[in-house]
Amino acid sequence: MVEGHGPKQRRDAMSVMDKVKSMLHGHHDQADKAMDKGAQMADERTGGKYTDQISTGERTLDERLGMDDNPTGDQGMGGQT
Repeated sequence: MVEGHGPKQRRDAMSVMDKVKSMLHGHHDQADKAMDKGAQMADERTGGKYTDQISTGERTLDERLGMDDNPTGDQGMGGQT
């Protein structure tokens, strides 16, 4: 088995996600703004070289945290593409 990919690591990762979800409860707008800002900063710092990957990561995090409030399929990063 590859180290770092076993059942214990998955449980730990889920535990972390549960904790993050709990912390974000009731603070959806603030968390969404922070994630948009972080994605925008990452995109700027990489010179736009990884825009697609950053947007995919942002959408995935939104989905995993249950914050996917963008059913229209617009790109992440605060609506920028």
